[in-house]
Amino acid sequence: MLRVSRGVRACVVYRMTVEILITLLIVLAVLGALASNRVPADMTMMAALVLVLVTGIISPGEALSGFANPGLMTIADRKSVV
Repeated sequence: MLRVSRGVRACVVYRMTVEILITLLIVLAVLGALASNRVPADMTMMAALVLVLVTGIISPGEALSGFANPGLMTIADRKSVV
């Protein structure tokens, strides 16, 4: 944090870390793949999940914790009925 004296507002300076840069690149690649519709959406999302796991941005526990959400199972159940 950068502090300035004499009544001037303090400026906060954030630096882009490598993790932020990798995450932004993955998000942009996912959005591009979903917009082009060349790769199925489920393959795109799983590839993004694998990329953030391999790069160490999230831990395996964090990556798999979303599958424990009962809302996900409800949606998966509804899709199998249709």
